[in-house]
Amino acid sequence: MSRDPTRSSGGVIRDVCIFLQNVNKNYAHVIYILEALKNNFNVLFFQELPWRIIRQTVSMTLEEGNNVMGTPKYPDWLYMVRPPTNGQNPHLMAYVHRCLAMLHPSIRWDIIDHCNLLVLLLFMWCRVVNLLNVYLDNAHMAINLLTQEVNTLPAFIYMEGDFNCHSEVWDLFYTLHPLVAQCLMELALDIRLEWAHPSNSELTHIPHNPDLAGSVIDLVFTAPTASVSGLPRLDLDQCRPSDHVPISTLVPISESEIRVSCMVIPREFPEESGFLIDLATGLRSLDIGDLSSSDQIKAAASAVAEVFSSTWNAHVKEVIVTEQSQSWWNNDCSAAITRYWESRDPANWKAFHKTSCLAKQHFFDDCIQEVTVENQRPWDLMAWVKPCQLPPCKAISHRGKSCHDIDALWGVLDQTYNAASGQPCDVMVLEELSLLTEQDWVPFSVLEAREALSACSSCSSPSLDHVIWVYLKELLSDDAIVRKFLSLADVCLAVRYWPSHFKESVSVIIPKLSKPSYSTPKLFRPIVLLNTIGKLVEKMLSRHLQFDSIKYGIFHSN
Repeated sequence: MSRDPTRSSGGVIRDVCIFLQNVNKNYAHVIYILEALKNNFNVLFFQELPWRIIRQTVSMTLEEGNNVMGTPKYPDWLYMVRPPTNGQNPHLMAYVHRCLAMLHPSIRWDIIDHCNLLVLLLFMWCRVVNLLNVYLDNAHMAINLLTQEVNTLPAFIYMEGDFNCHSEVWDLFYTLHPLVAQCLMELALDIRLEWAHPSNSELTHIPHNPDLAGSVIDLVFTAPTASVSGLPRLDLDQCRPSDHVPISTLVPISESEIRVSCMVIPREFPEESGFLIDLATGLRSLDIGDLSSSDQIKAAASAVAEVFSSTWNAHVKEVIVTEQSQSWWNNDCSAAITRYWESRDPANWKAFHKTSCLAKQHFFDDCIQEVTVENQRPWDLMAWVKPCQLPPCKAISHRGKSCHDIDALWGVLDQTYNAASGQPCDVMVLEELSLLTEQDWVPFSVLEAREALSACSSCSSPSLDHVIWVYLKELLSDDAIVRKFLSLADVCLAVRYWPSHFKESVSVIIPKLSKPSYSTPKLFRPIVLLNTIGKLVEKMLSRHLQFDSIKYGIFHSN
């Protein structure tokens, strides 16, 4: 497959590399494209999908099972498609590379909900970007629908598709300019786009039947300001087994760089071992000294924070944000597809299809073996026989309106999760409680700290200081470090001062698990990531108070 243009690299994005092709419902061809283009393209737009039966799943009524319908899935790509509606299968779909996951790609169904139109939305910090994928049938339904709604359409930076539309404007071998072509040109003008003349203009539809003439019906429309480097490019040598030529386009989406990388210390790598060693050394060298005032406590907490921060910065590395899992593609698949491209023999294409199916079968057999025998967790395979849910790609809707910009989304989430903010709190109810005999506070023990840590998950998200429970478990196994930690915790209670470093937190909103759709705010939930050291002190305090309350008869032991 073509390698021009090339996707942005280095953890930043300013433009997206888009691939377009009518795949003629060829399942194996889609599988090949997903593997071949995973390192070079950001978005794949397809027309005439191979929507077919993939397998059967368990059924309560049918012995042969229920059919699972769909198109190929691949670990490097997000699967964006309009689900079948009223028995009408989709004709279009988009695969978005996981490097763009931070732009939260979604499909806009609020404009026009039709199987021949797909509006792909990318969120950025200051604006949103809309890309349009079109398939024009013999009735020109897509153009008619877009023309009717032209006044409500958002701004587009890119429109492409198989328009099945001939015109002398883009096809030198055609001498007419029919009405549908004029409507298409006017529509493009209304949404501030224009036809982009390919840098290597040739026929885009080359029928397999040599008696039929080729034509130009696959078109790309971009903004008038597009540069020469942003012109579409036809990959004339790589269209088969489809009869439509692939078209690639480099589309700018932002004037400034968008980072799609993050700074991490990989788990169970040498960087993590070095980080923990230097962190332990830094904490042991801290001179906590006399902590008898709030200023001294604040200085000690800041010193601890500085050790974590400086050690993190010394060991952190930049990684590209993606979620690649191991692919089933192997050397046999590469050799088989190479033989096909060299010969263009349909028999070699069938051989490639057979080879890829065998590779998948062997790969997943090994996965099943690992889960059931090595991990001894056969119940984890239950998800494999359940009906496949389409990935959530619909924008959040609130009170009948879809949220397609950051301000609208923030307003909806703020109304949903901060509804009780600012409500008065009546503390007078505490006056009704009778005072009990004051008891001496027993300082925290090493055992309390380690017992509180043992109940903490090793898979939790890090706090703002990048500390996770695994790190604290390792650090507080050192007697010198745990004594300094307990000294700081005890004096905070004695002086009645809680340093601001321990109060730092960040709120994030995450989706609830196993929901068929995520189109309403109530299908998400907020969580607060607290400072990990402060949270550990709170856990110890909670357990301490619980045991003391039982000891002195304040709480019943049951």
